[in-house]
Amino acid sequence: MSESWKSQQWLAIPLKWVGLNPAELHCLAKLVRLYTSKKSTLQPDDVATIDPSDYRSLSRLAEKGAVNLHNPYKISLDWDGPDSLVIRRIALRRSKEDASELNCDPYRIQRAARHVHKSLALLTLTHGWSPEGHGLSIADTCNLQQAAQRFTAKRFNVKRGGCVWRIYHVLCTSGSKELRKHVLLDGEALTEVDIKAAFPTMLVKFVVESERDDYWKLLFGDIYTALAPSITRDIAKVQMMQLLAGCLYDKQELHRNFRSRFPLTALKLITYKAQGHSQARYLQDMESHIMLMDVAISCAEQSIPFISVHDGCLVPRSFDPNLVKDAFRREVGFDCQLHVRHPSPLLAV
Repeated sequence: MSESWKSQQWLAIPLKWVGLNPAELHCLAKLVRLYTSKKSTLQPDDVATIDPSDYRSLSRLAEKGAVNLHNPYKISLDWDGPDSLVIRRIALRRSKEDASELNCDPYRIQRAARHVHKSLALLTLTHGWSPEGHGLSIADTCNLQQAAQRFTAKRFNVKRGGCVWRIYHVLCTSGSKELRKHVLLDGEALTEVDIKAAFPTMLVKFVVESERDDYWKLLFGDIYTALAPSITRDIAKVQMMQLLAGCLYDKQELHRNFRSRFPLTALKLITYKAQGHSQARYLQDMESHIMLMDVAISCAEQSIPFISVHDGCLVPRSFDPNLVKDAFRREVGFDCQLHVRHPSPLLAV
């Protein structure tokens, strides 16, 4: 008997919330628990006092009309009462036992985490900066203020992911992108370096050899728009992650075109999932292998500040991006393309 139900959660939600993604529903479930902690029922006009920094999806929920923000710390849920509820199934976070078989040395991860923490301590906010006046929503301004307070107090909260080999901190969570525009790293303006189309590029290692040349042609352009020209790039990215997880649906344009163009690789992904594995998880751990086990350790040995942010990093303006390219080549066996951005051009030195 299948035990897949252990990784799923069933929620009764208002009909107007059906379009929300799992992360947003998890956030709403957390808010509902806060509402009902002192009462047995939730009413549409109930208002709660919250700390906005505890809710990562709060600004998106406000934009989609699921919550109402009355001031930075007061919030109410936008729903019509218990009469129009529907059942929605969402996946739970995977357990540590579900992690991929990719071998990650805990000692090297710990060493990388120490270097990231040491580099975070070298960050300084520019003089006179304030979280207000950036044209952000109330929720985003609150998140930015909370992040800045932790930032100035040197509370970076560096921690490892429970099931993935990633390192999380204040600059890769709430308010991070706006905050990056106003900080210096070891006296230099920040530079963002990340791998272009990281997961599709790493997938090259697993594409069937007879289909690899055609796949490379897509990567040299924009693989998302090439496989799904009639939908937005953001939606195409979501469909790509579903595909990498081995879930191919003919109703999804990107899945349909991928299966038509790369049938052997599509079959390989489906088979991998049927064996109880996930290519997406494996690639996520491979990404951390590259950025943490290789690039971060190399930077630590050369005393170069390095702050990991998922499939990229924040480094000083003088950083050589070839360090990332070389690490990717060693891990995957192929070259990659990089995005190199300067979030604070006015601070360039």
